[in-house]
Amino acid sequence: MSLDMRVDGQTSKWNINLESAMTILFSLTVASIIFIAPNNHAEPILVGLYFPGCTMGGGLNMREYPPNFVTVDFDDTMRWNGELVNPKQLNEKMKFSSALSSYPDINITTNPLASYQAFASVLTSASENGIDSIILVQYSN
Repeated sequence: MSLDMRVDGQTSKWNINLESAMTILFSLTVASIIFIAPNNHAEPILVGLYFPGCTMGGGLNMREYPPNFVTVDFDDTMRWNGELVNPKQLNEKMKFSSALSSYPDINITTNPLASYQAFASVLTSASENGIDSIILVQYSN
């Protein structure tokens, strides 16, 4: 295919290889689908708190016990596996969970209206009690 262009009275011909152009467009389309990750917040976000001897998430398949779930509500109340707890009780439960398992982990769900202080206290408690893995789960009604 050739394209004739007229600029200032002069004609110039450009040769365009349509097959090459289509191949490049197809490649860019496939690359954008494969390599540009969709913004999917339904997937948990893993936040590692323990770095020495990190197994790069390999310990997630080595669970001895099911994970514990911590929920922070809009009024900053906290729940441990659905049970209403205060910060002191949460700290004790995390300590017990850490002693029970060789690879302790918790799932945290936080209401968007909860204060950052409540969320930070959960993270601090986990870090102080040796929780190696925290999975942040998107809040849903």
